[in-house]
Amino acid sequence: MTGPTMRETLSDRRGNRAGIAFFRIFLRWFGTRHACNMVWFVAFFYALCDREARRRARSYLVRRFPGDRGLRMFLHIWRLLASQGEALVLAAAYGAGLDGGIPRRQEGKLSPGALDPGHGVVLVISHFGCWQASLAELAGYERPVTLLAASDVNPGAVGKQEALHNRKTAFREIDVRGFMGGLPEALEAVLAGDVLGVMGDRPGTAGTGEVLECSFLGQPAKFPITPFYVAARAGVTVVPVFMVWERRPFQVRVIFGDEILPEAIPDGRIRAERLRPAVEQYVRWLETMAGRYPYLCFRFE
Repeated sequence: MTGPTMRETLSDRRGNRAGIAFFRIFLRWFGTRHACNMVWFVAFFYALCDREARRRARSYLVRRFPGDRGLRMFLHIWRLLASQGEALVLAAAYGAGLDGGIPRRQEGKLSPGALDPGHGVVLVISHFGCWQASLAELAGYERPVTLLAASDVNPGAVGKQEALHNRKTAFREIDVRGFMGGLPEALEAVLAGDVLGVMGDRPGTAGTGEVLECSFLGQPAKFPITPFYVAARAGVTVVPVFMVWERRPFQVRVIFGDEILPEAIPDGRIRAERLRPAVEQYVRWLETMAGRYPYLCFRFE
C-alpha cells in the first residue's frame, strides 16, 4: 500500500512570505486583538475578488446555512475567510510567545488512563478554529507528541508547527507521503505511549487513504478512517479535540470530546465498515462544534 495522493487545499495557495511577515510585525506592534481586526480587511478582498475561495467556502456554508443566497451568503463567506485568517494570527501569536495574555478555558479533559505513562492515545484534530495552536496545547501534557500529517505545501504560509513555541523537542512529525502513508510509524508511536495527533476531517490527508462516506450537516461527505484504524490496531481510545476562540470575552477555549473506542482490528486488515460507528461518533462531534461555532469550520472542498 502506498501513501494517498494529496490534494491541494485552499490554504495551500493562500498567503506569501511578504503578507505573513506584515502580520507578524503588526502582531508584535499592536497585539493579537488588533491583528485579528486587520484580518477582516484582507478577508473582504478575498471574499469579493477570489472566485476559487468563494466556491470552496460555499461547499460548507450551503450545508450550514441552507437557503441563504446573495448578500447573506457573501457575508457568510467573508466571515468564514476572516475567521481562518484570525486562526493563522493566533497560531503566529503562539509561535512568537505572544499568547500569554490570552485567557484559556477548557471543556472536557483526557481521562487519567489516557494520560498514564506508556499508554498511547489518538487525538483527532480538525481543521477547525485555531487547530495549529491546538498542537501547542498537546505538547503541554509533557508526553511525546507525534503528528501524522502532510508536510506544508506553501513555504510562505503559516505552517503546522508555527505555534509550537519552544516545544519542538516534544514533537515530531510523520509525513503521510512516506512508506504506507506513515501508518507503521504512527502505530509504533502509539504503542510506545505517544500522544498521536491525526487530522480527521478531510479525505486524503492521513495514512491509509481509505475513507467512509457519512452524513455531515445533512449531506454525504467523506472522512478518513486513519485515526480510528490506528486506535483499533493499538487498542486505545480516540479523542476529538477542538481549539476555538471567542471575542466576547476574548479568550481561547480547548474542547475535548468524549472518548471513542473503535472495534479492535487485531489482524491488521483494513475493514472500513467495522470502523463506521467510531467515525460517525467523531462526525457528530464535528457537527456539534459547527453548530456552536459555524465560522470556525474550515472544511473547504
